[in-house]
Amino acid sequence: MKKWIGFFAAFMLAMATAPAFANHIEPIPPKGIADKEVKKHFERGIKAFKQDEFHEAAIEFEAAEKGNPMIPETHVNLAMALAAEGETDRAEEHFEKAATLITPETSSETSSPMG
Repeated sequence: MKKWIGFFAAFMLAMATAPAFANHIEPIPPKGIADKEVKKHFERGIKAFKQDEFHEAAIEFEAAEKGNPMIPETHVNLAMALAAEGETDRAEEHFEKAATLITPETSSETSSPMG
């Protein structure tokens, strides 16, 4: 969990300088993606990202996300690719989705002791 917090803090600080930031980061590898099609798109996205082909990486991560939107690493990598392309609004949306998947919301509105 701590590595995610550090990563997210760095990501948010880098949003203003996304293209330069993208040259200094690595995509996050998948963890146990069972669906072969989703895994194929994820791995293609990783490959494109590492070659600084951020537009192609975003396309592949979007395809992986459509196959399984519940994988936080997909949203983080998609956010980084989008940020590198200058699409910071879309990047922020996926960053927030990843954060939600990693740390489910526990607000007082949803867990009221009064029932």
